[in-house]
Amino acid sequence: MAFNQQLRAQTHLVEIAKIDKIQMIVSTQVYKNNETKFNFDEAKVTVINKQIKIDLGKRIYQRELLVK
Repeated sequence: MAFNQQLRAQTHLVEIAKIDKIQMIVSTQVYKNNETKFNFDEAKVTVINKQIKIDLGKRIYQRELLVK
């Protein structure tokens, strides 16, 4: 039981790290090139009104752009 909880927690941390990395890359690209749509290995990303929408697997995450 404890092993399963630890594995789930580790998987969650890996997923959050992916989201953080995508947020940094997208924020930089929007600032440099005004791009609004991106495709990464596992994710489809759209930027609307300074909000980043990340479709990753079965989940959708929302983040803010890191640069203004």
